[in-house]
Amino acid sequence: MWEEETGDNRGQTIFLSVIGIATLLVAIIGATFAYFTTTMQETQKGSINVGAATLPAISYTATALTGTNIFPGWSESGTATIKVAAGGAGKFEYECSLEVTTNTKFTDLYFSAESSDATIESGFSGEGKQISSADGEEGVQTLKIASGTIETTGTEATHTITYKLTFKDTDEPQTSQEGGSIVGAVTCKLSGEAKYTDSQQKGQ
Repeated sequence: MWEEETGDNRGQTIFLSVIGIATLLVAIIGATFAYFTTTMQETQKGSINVGAATLPAISYTATALTGTNIFPGWSESGTATIKVAAGGAGKFEYECSLEVTTNTKFTDLYFSAESSDATIESGFSGEGKQISSADGEEGVQTLKIASGTIETTGTEATHTITYKLTFKDTDEPQTSQEGGSIVGAVTCKLSGEAKYTDSQQKGQ
């Protein structure tokens, strides 16, 4: 027959049961979460070193025209040189003008221009445009002479415009122009924004 289990035997049984369950859990956990570790080796960094392009400097020089006690038949020539410095590649649109500040009495003054680089405005080719006294009566009168585009790939580039101011001899009395004077300047400027070349814009 079965003997009744005492309190000591019951406690020992519970203890052994707990130990057995704990051992089983450790075995299960150890079997489920065991893993290996490794590290990623650096072969080559994807370095970044980028700088924005810079457009080269552009400038111009123009010859001064001077005359004292001039007579009909007098003339003097000058040159405007537009220069793009060496450096970055770019495309530059420019225009040059005659700015007349003062012109009194002269009615037979002619201003002409020519260039193999720039486009000369209508009226300034050949004999040139007549600069009458009215041209400078109301403040500064700006008369566009020429325009052009310089495109460079990084080397220095220049455009040249030759101009001439002439006191035309009409073979007729020109006494009304005695004591006349003209004051002004030849100037050049960019006519639009300086632009990068197409290859630069595409990142080539």
